[in-house]
Amino acid sequence: MITTHPTNVTLMRTNANDVLPVTLSVAASGAAPLLYQWRFNGGDLPNETNTTLTLTNVTRLSNGLYSATVTNVAGSAVSSNALLRVRVPQQVTPPVFTPGTPFRLRFGDADGELAGPVDFSNLIVQATTNVLRTNTVWVTLTNGFSVVNGMIQFDDPSVTNLNRRYYRVIER
Repeated sequence: MITTHPTNVTLMRTNANDVLPVTLSVAASGAAPLLYQWRFNGGDLPNETNTTLTLTNVTRLSNGLYSATVTNVAGSAVSSNALLRVRVPQQVTPPVFTPGTPFRLRFGDADGELAGPVDFSNLIVQATTNVLRTNTVWVTLTNGFSVVNGMIQFDDPSVTNLNRRYYRVIER
């Protein structure tokens, strides 16, 4: 029986030199010997068979669900999932204005890590036409994402109909 489940962890990575270690732990009781196997997103992690799992330098690629299976002669039990989130501030490059084409916004991880299509699900681009109101309404823009040279590119074709538009990038 599992007596202590691993817990969720969220870390902020601010530059490529950050060394972010994470240790997850699980505890169980039952007839000895107790055997442990750590899992990442449902798949076994090779050679991770202790009560603790230590990841020495997590990056955005480490994001996911971690759990442990504990086995003995009576059977096995699986811990609850622990969500590991590594957040990275986004750095926006100067926008590109080309008449007759969509407004183009490019941004990427401030720590220099290259982006990929998997990052789309973690990021939201929102826009508004007025940031001075106290009740500013931000609209989430869902289409127009691509990856160019390791940076996320967002094209907003609707901006051609507006005098001004303000954007923000949010990581979930």
